[in-house]
Amino acid sequence: MARTAGHEVLFASPHHSDLQPIELVWEIVKGEVSRQYTTDTTIADVKHRLGQAFDRLSDGEVARWRAVSARPTPFSSNLPSTSASQTHFTATQRTANRPEVRSATNTRKHT
Repeated sequence: MARTAGHEVLFASPHHSDLQPIELVWEIVKGEVSRQYTTDTTIADVKHRLGQAFDRLSDGEVARWRAVSARPTPFSSNLPSTSASQTHFTATQRTANRPEVRSATNTRKHT
């Protein structure tokens, strides 16, 4: 699906969160949502705040994410290069393409 839309799919080591660019974005969003937490916070409040936090991500924060994801890593020599045209993503595009936030149960088993 991604390739048919003109995107290149790259995989990083799943056991190293510092190599996962989404972790930087998630850190920003979780921090913003957690600062609003009170003892009266409901799941509906959290879902709403998550959507707002993603919408408020600035182009500067996205640029930081892109810069970090572009830096060389020990694994990057084995990965194909990604051109700037393939990684260009603005806050406006992010908001327009943001999927609906849904609740889910974490079923992953910890080993």
